[in-house]
Amino acid sequence: MLTVKEAASFLSVSPRTVSRLRREGLVFFWVVENGKKRLGCTEKMLSRFQNQNSKRLESASRFSRLTRTEKQQIVIASMHYSGSGRSLNDVASELAKKTGRGHETIRSLLHSVEQTSQSLNSKKPLSKQNAKVIERARRYGITWNVLAKRFNKSVGSLQKAVVRLRATRLKQLNISYVKLDVFQRDDAEEVILSPLAVKKLLPPVLLIDPLHFGFDSEMQVQANETAMVSAMHLLRRRAKLSIQQLPYSPKGEVIDRIETDLRWSYLLQQQLVLFAIQPCIAVAIQHIGRPLHELPPLEVIVIINEVISIANDSCGSLDPSKGQSTTRTPAATLDRTLSKSNTLKVQDRAATRLKIPSIQLPFKQLAPETKT
Repeated sequence: MLTVKEAASFLSVSPRTVSRLRREGLVFFWVVENGKKRLGCTEKMLSRFQNQNSKRLESASRFSRLTRTEKQQIVIASMHYSGSGRSLNDVASELAKKTGRGHETIRSLLHSVEQTSQSLNSKKPLSKQNAKVIERARRYGITWNVLAKRFNKSVGSLQKAVVRLRATRLKQLNISYVKLDVFQRDDAEEVILSPLAVKKLLPPVLLIDPLHFGFDSEMQVQANETAMVSAMHLLRRRAKLSIQQLPYSPKGEVIDRIETDLRWSYLLQQQLVLFAIQPCIAVAIQHIGRPLHELPPLEVIVIINEVISIANDSCGSLDPSKGQSTTRTPAATLDRTLSKSNTLKVQDRAATRLKIPSIQLPFKQLAPETKT
């Protein structure tokens, strides 16, 4: 077995280039020689790789590092462009054509030299804070062209920065779901996401009236609960797996799809919570011993927030395979919780006008929509 150095000599390239070629398909094996492990490769394998990658090896064999004199000449040549308004990248591209050297090699050299980096128009990359400002400006209706002039960047650069920001937010989410056997089917997504009960959902509900909750006919729609729970978990699973595969700079379409899945899962969970709230309120009233309209408004808000919190957590982890449902599981969880705590202990005071509490569910404001 030839050593890395011998393989480099065989291919007429440097040992470092051999390391790069290994990532491109040149196979080496670990061999033990005189009790020591090293990388080795046969001449037959090298010959086969050489025949299949002749152009790549020809280019690599001509490669040589910049000498100190060459570096000085390139830096001096670049200074002639000082004050021209051209970017460091443009100058590097032109010098690469003149010298026959790689564009990235020259760009890195000019960027590393303080004199050229400062004299040429070297644009700083957009920061995370810049991306937040751009995203907020888009929500206020400021056009991409106006923002491009403000930040001295192309519209594409601004859009990529915002997409990276959205991707960062997604990667920071802790998304949980229940693994169901139905997910193993080849047509799982088609079957689970196609029912009308999964597609036709209420828009985000921000406020509820606990004194009259349950009289809205829309909230009493009989839906296929198992289908809704399965769809909620499937969407979160799909979103989580997609997030794990996100590159540093993903495409906007990919981020849109993930955010859509999470919003959809929120609407499904919201509907499940709305189904569960009324049984939960009944349990809370049993523990209080008084109807809600006889309680002071602040205490009602505390009670309803506790009901919503427990119903939300319970509905988010429902497992149909264990016989769990919105009408029983959240109410049972609330009953156990209230039995162990004094959360709903109320004082004997007269009731006044009730303020409507807000309902809070996950993913409601997950990813603000940006106008494109």
